[in-house]
Amino acid sequence: MLPLILLCAYFQSLFYLYISYYQCNEKALVVGMVNLFFSLSSSLLMILFLVEFKQAESSRYWSLLGGLIASVLLLGSILANKSNRKYKLVNKIDFELIKFGVGVFPHAVSWWARSGMERLLIGWFLSVSTLGIYSLAMQLTSIMPLFCNAINQALMPRIVRCLNDNKIEETKKILVKSSLIVAIACVFSSVVMPLFLGYVLNDRYHEALEYLPYMILSFVFQGVIIIYTNVLYFYKQVKYLSVATFGTSCVHLLLSMLLIKINLNVYSVIISSVITFLFASIVLVRKAYQIMSERY
Repeated sequence: MLPLILLCAYFQSLFYLYISYYQCNEKALVVGMVNLFFSLSSSLLMILFLVEFKQAESSRYWSLLGGLIASVLLLGSILANKSNRKYKLVNKIDFELIKFGVGVFPHAVSWWARSGMERLLIGWFLSVSTLGIYSLAMQLTSIMPLFCNAINQALMPRIVRCLNDNKIEETKKILVKSSLIVAIACVFSSVVMPLFLGYVLNDRYHEALEYLPYMILSFVFQGVIIIYTNVLYFYKQVKYLSVATFGTSCVHLLLSMLLIKINLNVYSVIISSVITFLFASIVLVRKAYQIMSERY
């Protein structure tokens, strides 16, 4: 499983690298279309692996890998067709970029650690059937991180440009408005999605719908983290970012284990996730405003 996860991480990095080109050029339509293509392709592959090949947990990673590879190839072909310039390989190593990448690595790993370890804890302390219900609930909420990332990717160039021009007040307005959009969308989805899916899903899967409102509401804090992370990226505060996100992920795992031992159900993991995401969002928002105030 580990080599598969590493492959997913590698192609996800390539995906973000390619898509950043269109973000910097403010090509919101291309960014939106490619994100939609990635979501559809990975979801269809997930169904294929589950139904045809009878795979369980590994189907999530295989479908993610397939969607990422297809999206990277699509982005690469679009970029190659639109540019006739010849690029030459530069053999100079930019140590500043390497330093930045090493600093942000724990932050990137923290997202994978959360989702992967949550499943392991539920499988160990509860049951395989409970893990299956929880995994289904996670899959049903997968549209929310996609929405948060889409909002962030659309606004990132504008946020960076405002910070570069030292337009701090305008930057704050963008951050607050985008956070409110994410919060409203999450609250609305937490009410509507369980009602809608209740008519679509088979009765035996309805237990997963009980977890949806709480899991979706946690994306409010995840969305805030994603949006305000742009400020820390711009001012190269990646070490602080990594300490905050990776540290709270470790706390989440320990708190989940403690709560599961006290109360043996999935809500223990969900409560721990909400608390630690809330704490991380408060810490990062406070840091972002502190940095901007110093530059103002």
